[in-house]
Amino acid sequence: MALRSRSTTVIVLGAILATAIGAWLWMRTTPTDPGATAQGPSPALASVPSSTLPAPTADIDTPASATDAHDTSKRPVAETPGRAQLSTPAIGARASARPLSAEGERRLDKFLAGLRNTSSNAGELELLGRSEPADPDWSPRLEMLIQQTIDRHAHEFGRLEIGRPRCSKSLCMLTAVATTRNPQQLAQADFQRLIYTYMMPEPWFRESFFDANTTVAGDATGDVYVSYFIRK
Repeated sequence: MALRSRSTTVIVLGAILATAIGAWLWMRTTPTDPGATAQGPSPALASVPSSTLPAPTADIDTPASATDAHDTSKRPVAETPGRAQLSTPAIGARASARPLSAEGERRLDKFLAGLRNTSSNAGELELLGRSEPADPDWSPRLEMLIQQTIDRHAHEFGRLEIGRPRCSKSLCMLTAVATTRNPQQLAQADFQRLIYTYMMPEPWFRESFFDANTTVAGDATGDVYVSYFIRK
């Protein structure tokens, strides 16, 4: 019995000793970093500084950062040597009415041809305005007064092309085309405002004419006008 008790004691002591040795060895091989987990340390990429990451390849479309972009919004534009700089239009500057251009003449001819086909009266007025001889004592003076009124208010009608007035013995003929359909610019293309607001109230107009007839039609570019002032 004594021999068996001693054997049991030796076995227990051996087991305790083996357990102690194993625990000591485990503590030496386990990392002491408090940030390490049971699954091992964090991936190496997480601790790599961004400056050492590989640059994107040319196939990757990456937007430029704010620090890479060059802000030129506040930099003066360099002047080209030997080249005159374009002047800035004055604030409030406005174009004036112009004489009929080739395109304006084409639009007007098309308009008048349509009138001749639809109204015999329009055809007769056009014939008088274009073909009847002038009155040398009356026609030049009225043409001059009409043109002076146009020139005086031309700055208000920058979207009009206006033909030269032509006065025969019986009447004066005046034509115009508008060059816009923009609602914000229609006041600058309103030929009837020029006639009824500025020309007809003139004393010389009331003394010279007893009637005024204006016909208007529109095309893709703007309105086209013809006016006849009938002599007293």
